[in-house]
Amino acid sequence: MKKILHIFGVLNRGGAELRTIDLVSQFPKEYQFHFVSLSGKQGELDKKVLENGGIIHYINIREKGFSKKFRRIIKNEKIDIVHSHVFLISGYLNFLARLENVKGRITHFRTSNDVKKKTVFRIIRNFILKILVEIFSTDILYVSNVAKKRIIAKKIMQSKHFVIRNGFEDISFPKVKKDKEFVSVGRFIETKNQIFLLEVISILKEKYNTFIKIYFVGLDNTEYGFLFKEIIKEKRLDENVEVVGLIENVPEYISEFKYFLFPTKLEGLPGALIEAHKANCYVINSDIEENIEVNSYFKESSINLKLDPELWAEKIKEVLKSPPLLDNKSSNDPFQLEKNFSEVKNIYDKY
Repeated sequence: MKKILHIFGVLNRGGAELRTIDLVSQFPKEYQFHFVSLSGKQGELDKKVLENGGIIHYINIREKGFSKKFRRIIKNEKIDIVHSHVFLISGYLNFLARLENVKGRITHFRTSNDVKKKTVFRIIRNFILKILVEIFSTDILYVSNVAKKRIIAKKIMQSKHFVIRNGFEDISFPKVKKDKEFVSVGRFIETKNQIFLLEVISILKEKYNTFIKIYFVGLDNTEYGFLFKEIIKEKRLDENVEVVGLIENVPEYISEFKYFLFPTKLEGLPGALIEAHKANCYVINSDIEENIEVNSYFKESSINLKLDPELWAEKIKEVLKSPPLLDNKSSNDPFQLEKNFSEVKNIYDKY
């Protein structure tokens, strides 16, 4: 039996976590999957992992003795491959895995940039960690070309670096009647930028006398989520906004909508954007490179706009006046679960 250890901060409902759980469910019983929660905390997806036969280890990276506990898990469980999804700290974790003679040591970059403030200390820290990633990782994976270009600009060992895009099952997106108009998906955090859409709604109401209602899907029990709800009250937009919160089946839900709004500021590979396309939505999104890369496979059903609320309001008014025609046929895109499984399995099978 081949044993693979996936590493996350916590198994909450995020794109990287959901896509990984979908992926490991495709593997036969000859592969056993372990998960480490580096926060030492239980997550929203723990139950799903355990139901699928996964094993979860809780250790806090900030606590004394972490390295010994981490190495003990690898040794006791006889781990063959470490697959780390925790950005640059993966370099340190794969160094520890190398000390335990783990053959396969994978660093998997699921975002395209470091979101934290760039202090002198952090710049030096990141430089050291990038070196550790290159030296102690046997494979370095990126979810997009943008991530590959941006995270480690000067690569020491080019042969270690690969782009492997997340995969989705097309059958998860039913062809249903689209009775609703606007939906937006994302955890309520500053980089997802949902407050921007409240500005857009206000302009549509005040300047164009146009009413729209946006349904917001995602974890809203956050500081940013509370601020979002306060602004709704201040701007008197209660009739224009529905905060749906977390739901179990996002693909099925968004398939009921005609338009998907995505004003995000930062992504790795924007999974919600891909889901919207596969759900046959017309997409209006921010013009960051990551979104543009995805939309290059869905040119007929997307538009990239700079984050200017006046421009977004004008475009939404235009779209409502002349609805785009969407092709119900499945696109020939690279975001297929079967392809993702094949690429990752080929890497695992080297070790």
